[in-house]
Amino acid sequence: MDLIRSFRQAQSHTDLFEFWQQETELRLQLRQQKVTDISPAQNGDELDFLLRSLYFGGRPDDFFTQLKAALNSASSLQWWKSSPPWLKAEFFSFLSLQLADETGKSLQFLIHLYEPDLDHYYTQLLSQLTLNQCRYLMSKTANASLRSLLKTRERDILSQQENRHYGLLRQQDFNGDDSAALADKRDLVKAALFQLDQANRQHYTAPYGIDRGRALLDAVDKIYQSGLIQDALLLMEQIYRAFQSQHRLQEILHDQRLGPKLTRLVSKTVGTQVLLSGELRLSDQATQFHKQSFPSLEVDQGLLAILRLYEALLSSPVQMDSLPWEILARYEDIQQLFPEYSFPEMGSHQAAPDAGQQLLNVADSLLSSTPHAAFIIMELSRIMAKHSLIHLDKQDRQQLLTCYLSLWKWVPSHLFMNANIMDDLANWSNNTLRQEAERIMSFLSEPGKPASLLTDLQKRPELYRGGAEPIRSQALYGYLLGVLE
Repeated sequence: MDLIRSFRQAQSHTDLFEFWQQETELRLQLRQQKVTDISPAQNGDELDFLLRSLYFGGRPDDFFTQLKAALNSASSLQWWKSSPPWLKAEFFSFLSLQLADETGKSLQFLIHLYEPDLDHYYTQLLSQLTLNQCRYLMSKTANASLRSLLKTRERDILSQQENRHYGLLRQQDFNGDDSAALADKRDLVKAALFQLDQANRQHYTAPYGIDRGRALLDAVDKIYQSGLIQDALLLMEQIYRAFQSQHRLQEILHDQRLGPKLTRLVSKTVGTQVLLSGELRLSDQATQFHKQSFPSLEVDQGLLAILRLYEALLSSPVQMDSLPWEILARYEDIQQLFPEYSFPEMGSHQAAPDAGQQLLNVADSLLSSTPHAAFIIMELSRIMAKHSLIHLDKQDRQQLLTCYLSLWKWVPSHLFMNANIMDDLANWSNNTLRQEAERIMSFLSEPGKPASLLTDLQKRPELYRGGAEPIRSQALYGYLLGVLE
């Protein structure tokens, strides 16, 4: 029964006592009705009726729900302006608990309610707004006083976000979605932090569904691309456990696109982490990582194969007249597991004439997607060329050194730039490349490096500004990551 409509009909009575009697009956009936069954009020008289029926009937929240829905009409706004201060104060307290679920558009009535005398209540209320809500309301009001309050709230939000992200995200970073893949590490980290902020559970009706899962994995990928391998691995573990605890992991794994992306991310993150650890038996470490942290995932056989190839390279003899059987066997495993890459045939005594160039092409194609695998193929190429088992001309060796430098700039580790690499490649490269590699090695060989870089940062921060000394900045990055000691 539409009791608001019945109230409108009762108002047509000329007999005041009969109207009061009918209104009393309607009030009693309304107090028994669900709030969702009550029609919206259209004017001040109907709001008065709801006030008497609901607010004074012990249902103040239901009255405020109806009031909020009615405040788009001029007559309801006039009723609001003449309502007592205590009612306004209670309404704002009610609103402050409801804002999280509102869009900016649904809060537009706040613009119409605003009066300078309500600044105290508005300051408290606006302190609950999100950045999107705040900016929407700013775009819809020309009232200078209200815009000032909203602007203050915007600054507070941005300051909180900047502090929460250690100063890496600033106001301009929240003006849009910087989700595109970026080459610069700082931009990648900022984009990842922004994406994680947007992937907060409160922004999703299904917080453990495909959409949020995709956003989280994109953020992990950016963190990995920025060289923060341990951070990427830790976040990957947290995502895995969170979705598993909500019994939604299998939905992610069975998704046509997201499932393969998750397994690839785990594989390359684990692979890079065990590679940087510098320990032996890397394939065993990777298997153990999966069992402990990702038990529902099968270990990537391609990852184990590439790590076993590297183990064979590490145990290869100092002098080689031919390719050792163990390296050859592991290499053939790689060929079978990755038929999409043009791995050259490699005999135990002699490789194809263009095998060196083909290996470099494979390494180059892997560099951006799976850098740990690219590094191992690069090491295979370098070691085989050193023992004259494949041919690399001057241009090939220059290309190979360029790849090593790219990896060092990604994760400044001795693994990617060391004396062996210098001895085998630097003298074959052009002056620019050779000098860059020499500066890295010279810088890292200075007494106290890289530990003293932290002292420099504290006492002479200008050394790290403006990109004037990139090697110094990269070395500090590696020291803070724990990959340079």
